[in-house]
Amino acid sequence: MVKTRLIPNSRTVSFEVPQSYVGKELEILAYSSSDLIEENRNEEPNGKKLLKYIGNISPERADEMQAYVKQARSEWDRDIY
Repeated sequence: MVKTRLIPNSRTVSFEVPQSYVGKELEILAYSSSDLIEENRNEEPNGKKLLKYIGNISPERADEMQAYVKQARSEWDRDIY
């Protein structure tokens, strides 16, 4: 596998592949890393905006859920025979 990052100075990019890749199907991806950061910040995997969930859980319910998670995680380290 060959992976690299570059900043193109024109609309054309060319590169050489290893000899072992000759005759094989290759997958080539081109994307801006800044596009990925912005996209992942605002959306869930299914495309729904996360902002619509703000305020849906009361502070009391959130505290209950956090307590449950803390208790459940403490059970992960116990010995089970």
